[in-house]
Amino acid sequence: FQPFPTFGASLTEMRGFILDSESETNAGNGWNILGNKQGDLSSLGTAYRISQSEFLNQVLPTITNVDTVFLISDSHNPNTNLLTIAKALNEKKEDKPFVGLISLQNSNGTSKPIFGQQESSKVASVSDDLSKQIAPLVNKTLLVSLPFSHLLPHTPSFIEISLKYILNAISTGAFIQQGKVFQNRMIDVGLTNNKLFYRAIGIVKMLSGVTMEQAKLCVLRAIYDFDLDSTPQEIEQKSVSDHLQKVDSKPSPANIVPISLILASQKGTVSEAILALKKDPIIRNILVPKNTN
Repeated sequence: FQPFPTFGASLTEMRGFILDSESETNAGNGWNILGNKQGDLSSLGTAYRISQSEFLNQVLPTITNVDTVFLISDSHNPNTNLLTIAKALNEKKEDKPFVGLISLQNSNGTSKPIFGQQESSKVASVSDDLSKQIAPLVNKTLLVSLPFSHLLPHTPSFIEISLKYILNAISTGAFIQQGKVFQNRMIDVGLTNNKLFYRAIGIVKMLSGVTMEQAKLCVLRAIYDFDLDSTPQEIEQKSVSDHLQKVDSKPSPANIVPISLILASQKGTVSEAILALKKDPIIRNILVPKNTN
């Protein structure tokens, strides 16, 4: 699944990979499982390489103890290749990541919604066996019991939407812990177009309580690294596209809004704001006193 641009996430902060089919003798490329109209898109770049072999050969060696890996098991379509991944992660000698298992179980053993007494199923028991083999190899197991698998004929849409909500909760929680959210607002807004430039100003205004003019000044200070009570004439005359080009040239473009918030709230210098973020990237720790958390 793809990173959320509004969180300011890079393409490597969150990635998804697809298991090979058990019926294939040769490793697939991930796209053959999806069956998309465009076919194999792996040639477009690293972010488009989503196969099991890509994870094992290219990604696994780079994973460290600051990373998290979630293995997804589905009772509707169990795949023992997941056990291969779990063993490979468990055999990693140093810098082991946190590994979790999300096991989606169809508790009724049926594709359609039913009410009343639950029934056992062969599919569910196979998935249980697979989960039991994987569970000792991971740090945490999340068992999700679903009453049925399908909302539409021939499509396990209830499983899919349930998994989407789970992954959304995990990714949102991770980004909150990384400091990308403050007062329930996403603040790592990438200033990549006109709309997002003014959205950044609006976020600074709302969260710091300053005027729109003061918020714009703080955003421009964060972009151009100046410490003045007003915007220099040569910067004021620049267009929004000029501002965006300047943002794009900075080493940490996603930090513009956090830096602007610190400038608007604490009235310090740009260098002091940057230093504060380097010491603690979670902005709520900077702006909110510990005894009020």
